[in-house]
Amino acid sequence: WGVPFWMSLPLSGLCAAGVGLAIGFFALRLKGLYLAIVTIGLLVLVEHTLLAFPGWTQGHSGIRVPMHLWFPAGDGASTAIAFKDKVMLGPLLFTFERKLFFLFLGITVVTMYVAKNIHRSATGRAMMAVRDHDLAASTLGVNPTRAKIQAFAVSSFLAGIAGAMFAYKQTFISVNPPFNLNMSVGFIAMIVLGGMGTVFGAVAGGLVFTFLSPLAEIFHEWCTTGPATANLCRRTELLQSLSSEQFSTIVFALVVIVFMVFEPMGLFGLWMRVKRYFMAWPFKY
Repeated sequence: WGVPFWMSLPLSGLCAAGVGLAIGFFALRLKGLYLAIVTIGLLVLVEHTLLAFPGWTQGHSGIRVPMHLWFPAGDGASTAIAFKDKVMLGPLLFTFERKLFFLFLGITVVTMYVAKNIHRSATGRAMMAVRDHDLAASTLGVNPTRAKIQAFAVSSFLAGIAGAMFAYKQTFISVNPPFNLNMSVGFIAMIVLGGMGTVFGAVAGGLVFTFLSPLAEIFHEWCTTGPATANLCRRTELLQSLSSEQFSTIVFALVVIVFMVFEPMGLFGLWMRVKRYFMAWPFKY
């Protein structure tokens, strides 16, 4: 439709927030594992719905995602320079990838600022109270239903913006993977690694997960094709038969298990330990 990206990003968030609100009303009575099962069922339902209307979504064929700076002119051409065009600012050359990086970095910083303020606000405190114990929160005057609906709407809004960012980065999108259960498990791994219930944990977990992915692939390559003298995995047929994606999944699973056993708060817990140590340094009492 030629909608510019600065308008389609919030619109994507609003569409996702609408879905989150619709599902939130049905999930009010669910907790813990049962709520997770409902969200997984939603993933399957959305995928089936998108595949059922190929004329609208293009199904497995996919659809191109152009990035407009402004509304197209009457002849269909854009009235402004396309976002993909290279721009020279003095000695700096801004390609499409570099412009996306700074744009997404700005969106990330703003999102962190908004999330931190929500966390400190009355709405955020109500969400945390309902998360910890909804019955106790209701006795203190908190409306659990409203807090849960707000949590679904806010999280879905942010997820919708992230989905639009992913589409612009790919420039082409379809119903095919990575929109599957593995992506949902990856998000859970990020939160566990970073620290659940914190903005710091979400950012740190995402960064660590992103940096560990290529390292896991390098280790898999070394493990399967490295020199026999420095290779400890070549004798294991199971590791030899695994793909790089399966090997990365096993590595991340082990990392998550280690964190859950020794540091349930993840990287946020480690950061708090270091922070408390230097707050009392050089005193030990």
